[in-house]
Amino acid sequence: MDALINPNPVVHERKARRARAPPAAAAPDGREPIDAGEVYDHIRDIVDPEHPYTLEQLQVVEEERIDVDDAAGAVRVLFTPTVEHCSMATLIGLCIRTKLLRALPPRFKLDILLTPGSHATEAAVNKQLADKERVAAALENGALLDMLADGDAAAAMGNALTCFERGHWDSHHHCNARFRPAPEPAQDMDQPLSHYFISSGHNSYLTGNQLTSDAGTATIEAGLRLGCRVVELDVYDGPDGEPICTHGGTFTSSECVQAIARCGFAASPFPVILTVENHAGREQQAVMAAHLHKLLGAALFVPPPPGGAGAGSGSGGAGSGGAWLSPAALQHKVLLRMKVKPGAGAAELEELVYIRNSKIAGYDVAAGPDAPASHSLPDNKLPECPEYEAFSAPGGGGAGARAASLSGALRGVVKSASGRGAAASGGGGGGADGDAADVAAARDELALAGERDDTLTSGGGGAAAAAAGGEALPASLRSAPLASVLAYTAKHLVRCYPSGWRMVNNSNPNPCAAWALGASLAALNWQLWDEPMWTNTAFFSRFGACGYVLKPAWMTGAIPAGGLPPPEARAPRDLVATIYSAHIAQARARRAGAAAAARRQAVQAPTTRARAAQGRRVGVVKDDPYVELKVKGLPCDACCVRTGHASDTGRLVVDETHRLRVTFPSLAVLLVLLKDRNVGTADDVLGYAALPLATLAPGEYKLALSKPYALKSHAAEHRGMWVKLRLAWEQPPAA
Repeated sequence: MDALINPNPVVHERKARRARAPPAAAAPDGREPIDAGEVYDHIRDIVDPEHPYTLEQLQVVEEERIDVDDAAGAVRVLFTPTVEHCSMATLIGLCIRTKLLRALPPRFKLDILLTPGSHATEAAVNKQLADKERVAAALENGALLDMLADGDAAAAMGNALTCFERGHWDSHHHCNARFRPAPEPAQDMDQPLSHYFISSGHNSYLTGNQLTSDAGTATIEAGLRLGCRVVELDVYDGPDGEPICTHGGTFTSSECVQAIARCGFAASPFPVILTVENHAGREQQAVMAAHLHKLLGAALFVPPPPGGAGAGSGSGGAGSGGAWLSPAALQHKVLLRMKVKPGAGAAELEELVYIRNSKIAGYDVAAGPDAPASHSLPDNKLPECPEYEAFSAPGGGGAGARAASLSGALRGVVKSASGRGAAASGGGGGGADGDAADVAAARDELALAGERDDTLTSGGGGAAAAAAGGEALPASLRSAPLASVLAYTAKHLVRCYPSGWRMVNNSNPNPCAAWALGASLAALNWQLWDEPMWTNTAFFSRFGACGYVLKPAWMTGAIPAGGLPPPEARAPRDLVATIYSAHIAQARARRAGAAAAARRQAVQAPTTRARAAQGRRVGVVKDDPYVELKVKGLPCDACCVRTGHASDTGRLVVDETHRLRVTFPSLAVLLVLLKDRNVGTADDVLGYAALPLATLAPGEYKLALSKPYALKSHAAEHRGMWVKLRLAWEQPPAA
């Protein structure tokens, strides 16, 4: 809509809501009579679709224009649009009818009509509002239901439209403050690139899943606008001498570079790293160089030649003194990261490469390359580095250690069950149900300990990596001490990317595993919007979402013996979280995974008792909500707690307090998840909020939750979904 239908409506004062006395006598059949005042209270707080005012404030509805015949079961409402040519008249009428259909007992017949003479197409609008099929469609319209579910007024009325419970239910009316992160001082942007965590993308040229989606610029542009600083392209030889980014389809590399030129610095002035997986032949490498010069212009960073002014001690790749230049020195620049094939056409491209990609041989800095370099490895080949577990809790062994032991227990259960199943295949299958229960219980415990199920097949880098289709790492790399790994990643730009098996299940790795080792680039598939992406986005929301977060000093300075930070850098604190209540509208099925899709096919109906109390026989998708809190961070901080659940409702009142031990809040993110408890399938995430613990301000908050669907839903808070809670930092109790 280009212009408002009524840009200057007259806004009237709201009337005080009258206290309603109980009826002097009930009807013979036990029902309570309904009058015009009660009907008016139901519809007065509906928000106008064009302005942030209620229908009462705009005098679209008035109590004087409502007629109720309780004995005959008839309700007649006249409404008056603010202008006679209002194109929203039908929508307003549908809102009123839908609200009353859900709020009033089924014995009432509704007539929703325009006030005579108030609209140019009065007859046509009245006919549409009487159309049963149109009204039925309105009951399934998500945008319409979201309009009516918005605001505290709907909650005070019991969400008569979107929930089948009526009346006051949440006693925490004082808890309505939006979350505001605590201020933090500006970070130092003058250190070498390798001293920062950098928000990174993987296969950025894909627009969907990793196997069959088309190539395009949508993910590149969306990621850059959200602060992503690393874009990855896979470049191949194309027809007519034009390099292409291909993955089942064809897309020219020049169009991807144009997208970087358009959006590269929309969210942050700090450098964009263009990492290229180079499959092009020697001839088309020169074409690539020409495209980069032409399309990026002055934004393309051309490193000084070896030995020239500003050159490092090695060939290319580093600034003065053999170290990377700083983000501040590289503002509004695009840096090229790739490996160039030698031969004809290589020289033109070689002179543009600032970050040279090579294979890692070991984490010994002294034995490694003198000049800073860059290395890539998949998430299933990261070093194990168990040193963090030494101080995860008093006496050693915190959430991460517990997860490790549970992981081993689960493997034992699965192995035992497999053995018994093989033995039973020759005759009888006794014990299968018990085995399944043991596995389910172990997996549930494992999830509560903070370890993802996929680490059972991807963690470590040894046998697990081979089982996942990757090459097992040498023992020297898998078991490298943490001190060596941190010293190496402080000098070199290490990139961790999703392993090949994740292309099959279309998932992302936990970026915290890479950050724990000091890896600057934890590359994620931005085409997804999953838990690792929520964690990544929250972590990089600090410092104006510039895409760069400075590593802790103990990761980049003089690395302590054993790799562990000094005591002053690891004083644990308890995050005390009291969850009061939560809410989600129960009007329609949500796209929260396969389980939700199946649930849409089996819509439940309210019980007879609920119908009597709530007034209307209507089918609805119901949830069994509970709240889950997860700390995503270093292995010693990873933990998960859950509240109790409520059944067949959109309302949860728990008033539960949980303590979560956090040692490194600057590297941690708190996920607040509203989930739907399922039986036999994975629980659905209904909504989430992700908060960086580095800027967590104590207080009581009403967290508006976001939908867990796709990249486009980032920061799109669902208007009928929230969690009320109290967050505070406390010193751990004395042992």
